[in-house]
Amino acid sequence: MSLWQAAAALDRRISRRLRIPEGRRGLRLAALVVAHLGDSPLWAAILVGAYAWGGASLRALAVRTAAAILTVGILGGVAKRIVRRPRPDGYAPGLYSRTMDRYSFPSGHAARMAAVAAVVGAAYPDFAVAAAACAVVVAVARVALGVHYAGDALGGLLLGTLVAAAWVAGVHGLPG
Repeated sequence: MSLWQAAAALDRRISRRLRIPEGRRGLRLAALVVAHLGDSPLWAAILVGAYAWGGASLRALAVRTAAAILTVGILGGVAKRIVRRPRPDGYAPGLYSRTMDRYSFPSGHAARMAAVAAVVGAAYPDFAVAAAACAVVVAVARVALGVHYAGDALGGLLLGTLVAAAWVAGVHGLPG
């Protein structure tokens, strides 16, 4: 067995252990709510609201966060097309369409939340640990629901963190 195959097998085993059984309806519902905290429409609404009703510093934060989220979306989409890792078998029927987003790596929700956490944490250091914890909890919830493997979630967290770090460093010259 190659190193890559061994890593994939370990990823599947860890992911199976983290998965919430179908019979645990309350826990699955809680995980579902948490997992959707990383949804694009939710963050679009939050950022539009922050920009529309916030002061100059909140507007700059909203722009930087939106830029990080858009970059993560583009890079994550490209990575999904290159890697083409199928989602776990039997994943969350009724929650996602295999035709809309059939590839699993990296987790877009985890990447989005990591990007938000890193940008917000840089702007408000007192909230950095809580923001990072929120991103990790969303990533774990995605695995617990069976829509991603643990490696997908980790890949998403890494992608989101790296992209946000670039935006926070001002690589692209946005205000803020």
